[in-house]
Amino acid sequence: MMPLRRYTKSFILVIAIVFSVVLLYQIGEYNQNDLMGSFKYAYNQGSTDIKKDLTNQVIFPRDFPLQKEELKVYVKQNFNLTDFDNSKLFKNEVSKPDIPSSKFTKHNLTVFNSDTNIKLNLKKCEAKLQSTSVIEIDKAKNIGVSLPEILTNFLKECETNPYYKELSPFFIDELKLQLKFNVVEKYWYRLAGSSVWLEQYGVHFMISRILYSPKGARNQPIISLTYAQIFSKDWKELTNTKLIVPTNYIEGMEDTEVIDDQRFEALKFPYFLPIPFWHDYDNVEHKYYGPEDPRILLVKNTKGYLEPLIIFNAYHRKLSRYDDDEDDGLVLKQDFYRSMFMSWPWQFQKGKPNTDGMGNKEFDDKLYNKAIELKIKNIPRQKKQKNWTPFISDNLRTIHGYDKFVNFVYRWANFEVLKCDLIDDSGSCSFTYRLNHRISTESQVGPLRGGTELKNINDLIRTQTDLPLEKLLPPHREIWVGFARAHLDKCGCGNNMYRPNMVVLVKDSISTKKDVKDPKSPKVIKDFYKISHISSSISLDIPIIGWDLENPRDVCIGSNILIPNGISSWNIKSIRENAKTGFFETDDYMTLSLSISDFTVHTINIKGLLNQILNLNDKSLFMPIDSDSEDESFSTNIKNLNIPDASIVDDPRRNNLLWLTGYNNDNVLCALDSSAKFCSAYGIANEKNSQDDSEDYDYDLNDDFIDPNVSKYEQELYLYKLNEELKKRPSRINSRPPSRQMSPDRNSDRQSKAYPDDNDDADEGNTNKFKQGISNPNDPEKSSNSD
Repeated sequence: MMPLRRYTKSFILVIAIVFSVVLLYQIGEYNQNDLMGSFKYAYNQGSTDIKKDLTNQVIFPRDFPLQKEELKVYVKQNFNLTDFDNSKLFKNEVSKPDIPSSKFTKHNLTVFNSDTNIKLNLKKCEAKLQSTSVIEIDKAKNIGVSLPEILTNFLKECETNPYYKELSPFFIDELKLQLKFNVVEKYWYRLAGSSVWLEQYGVHFMISRILYSPKGARNQPIISLTYAQIFSKDWKELTNTKLIVPTNYIEGMEDTEVIDDQRFEALKFPYFLPIPFWHDYDNVEHKYYGPEDPRILLVKNTKGYLEPLIIFNAYHRKLSRYDDDEDDGLVLKQDFYRSMFMSWPWQFQKGKPNTDGMGNKEFDDKLYNKAIELKIKNIPRQKKQKNWTPFISDNLRTIHGYDKFVNFVYRWANFEVLKCDLIDDSGSCSFTYRLNHRISTESQVGPLRGGTELKNINDLIRTQTDLPLEKLLPPHREIWVGFARAHLDKCGCGNNMYRPNMVVLVKDSISTKKDVKDPKSPKVIKDFYKISHISSSISLDIPIIGWDLENPRDVCIGSNILIPNGISSWNIKSIRENAKTGFFETDDYMTLSLSISDFTVHTINIKGLLNQILNLNDKSLFMPIDSDSEDESFSTNIKNLNIPDASIVDDPRRNNLLWLTGYNNDNVLCALDSSAKFCSAYGIANEKNSQDDSEDYDYDLNDDFIDPNVSKYEQELYLYKLNEELKKRPSRINSRPPSRQMSPDRNSDRQSKAYPDDNDDADEGNTNKFKQGISNPNDPEKSSNSD
């Protein structure tokens, strides 16, 4: 165990010790043998007991405009499904996922509100902004897959699936040998799973990232693919199952019958989504091809259908012409970027000039999922963009009847919001809110970033309850809830720690002057966003393994990672107002997806989060229950809503950061400071726990992780490549196999360089501005795998 970092400020150490008492109790409850056994089990994912329904069925959306007896004829006439005669065809009748019947335990959240301006004074966090909310959680579950099975199927379909065939040169020779020696899991990894509930189909639609690393180090992949699965309402995977989904029409697709001005396509699950991306087979060092950090959410299209939208970042090429002053023509110049994209799994495009920078005969006739680069207006394309947090406006969906825009949190500290077009295929984005206009859009974003999509509370209440929104919320207010994550360096446990932070986002739209400096300026509606509430780091009582899979007990060496990826579902079983107590009584259940150590796909159920949000002590989000009253207490509660005052907003002499309550970085700073203390306490607790249990293990994990088949595979791979080279240059090749050298790539890189490609996301200036004790995340030891 590495020695813990010594802190120079004694008060931090005292607080950390207090925090450690709580964590020592929680961590002490974990059965370490069960924990390590679980991850040995997960490491060899092909042997896991995966819940599957091996079905042969075709699922139509609940509102599909044909009768049950007409479905078989429709499939036969429109789709080339060779096995449909034996398929079960039906229209879905399930509307909600199962309510979890798990055993729940209480779990505390330390939450910081925005009800008082403390001017970044950390000493006032606890007294002025902090409160405790109590939710309930069950035990996290691993959503496992068999990577050998997935990749065996990939090989089988390689010749008939154009997308698979296109990508196979990256790994086809190695993969055949990996399957032969049963070492697939040493070079392929699955992580970052997120899902949405498709109400029309009664299934969970999950995507996850499957990456390939020839070096066997998951922080050094050469390519990432997006794997799509569907699950039943009780989380059993549905295989060999087709969904009949609404789609666009592209020349070259099967011509299907148009029903109510809508075409449909049959998608068979599971499969790798054909998302287009730029790649070069001959240049793979440090390139990280393919979609990274995929996140999924539901959007409503112009036809009224809810469909999945995937947000990701990807490396791509752009071409430009310039005059090199040496000839009479213009020279074509290549530029490369890592940019944000969105892709529609149910829609398609032909070719991929939008990712490659130009057309290519090799790809121009191939079908891919529709993908569009997101570009910020009036700002040059930046070299690296990632960690945009998506959310949808329910108010705008109600106005337009569909989702015309998707919004993104661009920056959590010094809060900024982008609004991007979903309809005209331009991918054009513009800032609709910036807390501080003096900060450059190119400055780094800080230690709080990424995380899940944000769920719209307005939509949740409107679609699942009978409560009138106008009674619950003040006019023109929207609320979202999600989980960002804090990335803290050298905070007391290893190189860095990642944990979820629950966030509540509030938007108030008010009428104000278009130009506050012009007394005669016309009035316009402006959106004012703020982080009304944010939690400290959340453990969710999930045991963590160390970054080095060969030494999983060393949780404070390298990186310690628990990352939230998506909110799979959020269902309200019941809700009622209690006028006597002044509180809401809500029975609600959320399913959250997470990754542990960039290695797993887990889900956990959370009970009562909406109930806690509705009943927060500061009463700043919702209208008081007795909204018909006009007494003094009611007036006070209305003031507690902290709606921006137009007279302040319109006064150019008043700085909104100082005059408006909550429009600042106070609670973000408090949450990050508390997260740093959480990290320090975790390190202390882990050190004690490791010392107490060091003699309790009855088996050696290293024997399970060091696989002799890896050596056999690498030897045969070497001989195969040697033979290929001999055919080309027989006189220049040394025929002696290399000695076994596993450590540099498969071991030390995992520990010492867990995060090499994330330094572009950190914000050295903002971190130093906010807190000396929160270390600078602008550090080279980071990975592209975690967002």
